[in-house]
Formats: sequence, C-alpha cells, structure tokens
Amino acid sequence: MYGSVIKNTSACLPAEKGSVCTKQTKGKEPLSMTTNHFSSYPLVDAAVGTRLLLGFIVTPHTLQQRLRLPWQLASLSTFSALGIPEQEQPNLLLIFHHLLLDQDAQGQNQADSGLRFVVFNIPAANPETGEQGLVHFRMFTGGAIPGRYGDALLAQVTHEYHLVEDSHASSIKEAFQVNPEAGGTL
Repeated sequence: MYGSVIKNTSACLPAEKGSVCTKQTKGKEPLSMTTNHFSSYPLVDAAVGTRLLLGFIVTPHTLQQRLRLPWQLASLSTFSALGIPEQEQPNLLLIFHHLLLDQDAQGQNQADSGLRFVVFNIPAANPETGEQGLVHFRMFTGGAIPGRYGDALLAQVTHEYHLVEDSHASSIKEAFQVNPEAGGTL
C-alpha cells in the first residue's frame, strides 16, 4: 500500500485523525498536531523535487476492481478539510513527480530511480482496521522498473516548466507528457 500525508506548514487546519499540521512559533520549536513525531520513523530515503497532483472523478466500479478486499473507495479527510463536499471529491489521483535529488538512507544517489514519473492512486479505506490512505496501483517511469510496488511500466516522461516573472507579476506554464513503451500518450 502507498500512503501519503499532505502537509500544510503555512496555516493549520482543524486537527483530524491522521492529519498533520506544523506551525513555526517565534523562538520555539515547531509545534505538531500529530502524536507521531517524524523522528520516530526510520529514514528510508530522501527526495527533493516537484510534484503536481491532479484529481479526477471516475466511475467508482472501475476503481473498486483495483482494490483488494476489504479495501473500499473513501473520501480523504484532507479534501474535506479544504471544504470539498464528499460527492465532489476526486477518487483517482495522478501525481506527476520530477525529482532533483533521490538518495537512499545512507545518502547515496539511487541510480535506478526514474527522475520523472507519474503514479496512479485511489483514496481508500479498510473498514475492518480503520486504515485510510492512498492505494497505489500503477507507475510510469523511465527507471526503477518494476518499482517498489512491482507495478511500474517503462515510459518516456517529459516535464516542461516555463516561468516568466517581472516586477509586477509571475506566470507559470507546466506540462508533463508520458509516452509508455507499450504505446499511447498521457
């Protein structure tokens, strides 16, 4: 399973089970609204880069087929906290990554990683255990085949980023194109 926590470090939203929010206070250590401090987790790897998340609403039956029982489609508390009504929340998330740095726990570059890739995730919950998160079911990448979850397919992933700034405004145009080895284009 693939889980992700979306952090908001500029403003704290009401605390919810499983949510993370940190707030820097002047002259003090950061406050945390979660009981699990990040230092309690072992370092697995370190990555620096950009991420673009696109959410879609697709036929639930199609996505439910990709989930193992007892997992079910579920809304994410993050979307609810942002004020998105449950019936309007995306049930398919495409996350486009462009890594500038990718290291293992010892600080060595991971040569087999793809620096640009897209992953497909389904917001889901396990009603038996109460677990909730993103279920990862596909990745397209130029490296890291078959990937951590054994579902990566080889693809050429292109990322274009165009930034124009002057003293009055900024304009950003960003595009990803994914060409799987098997054919087609995303």
